[in-house]
Amino acid sequence: MNILHWGPFPNERDGGASVNYWTWTKYYQLFPEDTHFAIPKHPPELKPSLMPFINFLPNNLEKFLDLIDKYKIEVIESFHIMNWQWSKILTLIAQTTNIPFILHQTVHWADDICFKILTESTVLPDYIVAPTHWAKQFFYQYEYPEERLRVIPHGVDTEVFKPSPKQTNTILFVGRFDMWKGVQLLIPLIRPLIEKFDVKFVIRACSFKGLNKSEQLHEVYRRLAKIHKGKVILYDQWLPYNRIPALMKNCDMLVFPSGHEGFGVPLIEAMACGKPVITTNLPNMREIVGEKAGLFLEPKVPVGQVNATQNYEGTTVKVPSSEQLMDAIVFLLENPEYAREMGKAGRERVLKFFDLKKVTRQWKKLFEDAVNERPY
Repeated sequence: MNILHWGPFPNERDGGASVNYWTWTKYYQLFPEDTHFAIPKHPPELKPSLMPFINFLPNNLEKFLDLIDKYKIEVIESFHIMNWQWSKILTLIAQTTNIPFILHQTVHWADDICFKILTESTVLPDYIVAPTHWAKQFFYQYEYPEERLRVIPHGVDTEVFKPSPKQTNTILFVGRFDMWKGVQLLIPLIRPLIEKFDVKFVIRACSFKGLNKSEQLHEVYRRLAKIHKGKVILYDQWLPYNRIPALMKNCDMLVFPSGHEGFGVPLIEAMACGKPVITTNLPNMREIVGEKAGLFLEPKVPVGQVNATQNYEGTTVKVPSSEQLMDAIVFLLENPEYAREMGKAGRERVLKFFDLKKVTRQWKKLFEDAVNERPY
């Protein structure tokens, strides 16, 4: 089967690049008989050598149909591509070929831009894949048959991300320098927690020019890393994917106080390593973490608006407060046995729902269904 993926890949600075790296690498290991092609989202950032089994094609969307014909593509999967150009390509595919088109779509909010694009599109994809059941519910408005609307979560390689008994008194944040991610909440906590508990902070985050105080937050953490040398460790450049498991294994907890997530892959990475997580009480995160593997903080502090238009105020993005985050961290530090039980529950939950082998088998079945049993 010749599969075309349209979306972000390493080293593209998009969270979907990590999802695609792990998913299709494992898929290739399990199903080497299939051939993979890909059109990158941001070609200048692409590093093809990280996924040598993929045939990367030029991002020349005017020649999209030529590429499909030349490489005998049998099924198309688009991920983190949701714009008017996407809609145009989908229409062309539907009008000129018989190739099934799968939309792999995360949902952050009930008014996500994807719904506007789908509603105004003249053609709908053959299948829609949502990574959570919470996200799936919003696609029922398009009256898809149940078999064409599926939930396939993002996965984690549980043979790579696995528990380590090492105790390091390390608090880990993974995300980006962005007010919406809640990285600013840790700033006033660092000194008091270091002084009281002798902890270390590992911050793995990159800045984006012009994004939501990103560069200012980056500078604050650069200074904190100098002031608290050895206690605040900053990874502010892109890290190879083989470095991420060690970050998760060597921490004692993951703090992930984001105000918006389509999924939250760091949550399942930390859980797979048996680490408790502290996160925001948002629908996607609650579905992923469950009731026993983490602590949930209510989003209270506004940090911006999203999807606002001239006639619509949009959605307010909120994160927890620093005080809430402090209480949660202190609770886990003072109750290590409870934290270990949470970590154990997280590992069990990942093995049940998010193991990458199970996830890739679901994708294999979908591709086969799409090719062999086209809905129309």
